[in-house]
Amino acid sequence: HEALVDWKPKSLKACLEQCGVSHQTLLEKDELVKALAKCLGDNEKLRLQMLTFCEICCRWLRTEDMWPLTCSHLCCEICLGRHLTVEAEKMLNNAKRHAIPCLFPDCATPISATTAAGFCKQVR
Repeated sequence: HEALVDWKPKSLKACLEQCGVSHQTLLEKDELVKALAKCLGDNEKLRLQMLTFCEICCRWLRTEDMWPLTCSHLCCEICLGRHLTVEAEKMLNNAKRHAIPCLFPDCATPISATTAAGFCKQVR
């Protein structure tokens, strides 16, 4: 329930539709949150399909808001976007390119230019 409170009503409604729950009579955001929490609480399989935990920001988010990296790590789009911004600023400040490190400190696999470009194209 706590994870859903930060979601926008549009996201809550989309997830309720995926659950097969009508939201036409639910007018308040709190009603949407309660209905989705009940639906996901009653169906573990559906909950695991729809929600994924971002280990960077420590939040449960919609699985579709996650971005898979070459190294098999998974982070949310917000964290990846912030990370790529910081790395781009470093490159501009130092006037030289470098490999973009994974968000996970112990990972030696860099984020490929293809992944970074694909992400940037999608979020524009």
